[in-house]
Amino acid sequence: MTTAYVIDVPATFASDHVDRELPSGELIKSTDKLWTFVCNENELIEWYSDADYYSDPAIVASMRSSCGPGIIGLQSSARATLKRLRPHFENGPQSLRIVAKLGGLI
Repeated sequence: MTTAYVIDVPATFASDHVDRELPSGELIKSTDKLWTFVCNENELIEWYSDADYYSDPAIVASMRSSCGPGIIGLQSSARATLKRLRPHFENGPQSLRIVAKLGGLI
């Protein structure tokens, strides 16, 4: 079954994720604070995995010398992304807005 989800991602993390050309889904709205995407389950997993990676204090500490102080803002934005996505992975898909199933809009 193909399911599409709508997710809101903090702009700082979304910009970094998209700039690295990672699977992101379709950007449907962007503001200074949030970018909204429609994505499938695999893209959702990629968002979660990337946010989890950049939330790790050890990873951020090791990157600080090469990335500069901006990495702290990215870490904060990644943590906010995890907070938004975690309920989906802990409580199931009903935690996010489902916009399509089996190719038909809901």
